[in-house]
Amino acid sequence: MKKLKVSIWDVIYWIALLTTDAMIYMFLGLMMMGYDDNYSSDKGEYWSWESMNHTEKLFDMALIGWNIINIIFLIRIILKIIRFFRSSS
Repeated sequence: MKKLKVSIWDVIYWIALLTTDAMIYMFLGLMMMGYDDNYSSDKGEYWSWESMNHTEKLFDMALIGWNIINIIFLIRIILKIIRFFRSSS
């Protein structure tokens, strides 16, 4: 069985990465709070592109893009874990 080596720098790296990810989600969430506060049903259906101004659309696209990036990295991590366990057996 393959031995897993984890150093303190690996732990610090992953904690910093997860903290940065959470901070980006918080920032994008705070930027989208303005949409909730200023939403008017006269402009269109809730959360539709017609009811958003340019800045809100930009932050919405950034949030969607960040979700896609996180899904890609999550799949990559899962595949690495699977490969690790397959190679150790």
